[in-house]
Amino acid sequence: MEKQVLNYASFWQRAWASLLDFFILCPVIALFFWGALNFKNYFFFDIPISLLISFFYSIYLVKQLGGTLGKLIVGIIITKPDGSPVSWREAILRPSVDIILGLLLSIAFLIASLNISLDDYNALSGWNKIEILIMNLPPWHRPVDIFQNVWVWADLIAVLTNRKRRSLRDRIAGTVVIKQVIPPDLMD
Repeated sequence: MEKQVLNYASFWQRAWASLLDFFILCPVIALFFWGALNFKNYFFFDIPISLLISFFYSIYLVKQLGGTLGKLIVGIIITKPDGSPVSWREAILRPSVDIILGLLLSIAFLIASLNISLDDYNALSGWNKIEILIMNLPPWHRPVDIFQNVWVWADLIAVLTNRKRRSLRDRIAGTVVIKQVIPPDLMD
């Protein structure tokens, strides 16, 4: 069997794909802020909804289609290092750090919301609600938040500093991101 030569996605292709994913998920982000501003107990619902969205967008789409919508639009896919499709194992491992950190941060906001009375919360307006939530975050929130920032920057540096443009999440899952190959019979 002939060894497949992989054409690794460039940093800029990956960056554009991430930007597209951000814009695709903007309604979800807006819903988060709207919910936090309007419902004290929103975080009870945020956690399972966020987990479902993460599973669908970052795991299911990667397993079934080879990438998130942003990656597919840009024409790049996630594969195993030999170019074969990812299994459930790789699809789950790849976003695992992001999902765990996001879950911990959501739990921190849930705890903060439980520390505020409904009357006090409802007496506040707009961003004052977010400020009071931030003031009531548990002490362990800060190290998790710092670790999340370090993770994002380290992931970026990893992509920039290796020939295959592998991120930390790619190394954890044993994956690579490549330019999508269109079979010759589809090009006719």
